[in-house]
Amino acid sequence: MAKKEKGSIELIVLGLLAALIVVLAIPMLTEIGQRTSAGLIDIRNHLPTPTGSN
Repeated sequence: MAKKEKGSIELIVLGLLAALIVVLAIPMLTEIGQRTSAGLIDIRNHLPTPTGSN
C-alpha cells in the first residue's frame, strides 16, 4: 500500500471517529441544557419579586 493511500485511510478513520463523537455528544449536551434551564427557573422562582420602589 502506498504511503499516500495510507494517509487518506487515516483521515477517513479520523473523520468517522469525529462524527461518532459528535453524534454521541448531542444527547448529553441536550440533557445538560435542560437541567441548566430547570435549575435557573427554580432559582428565579425562589428570588424575591422586586417591589418597584427606588
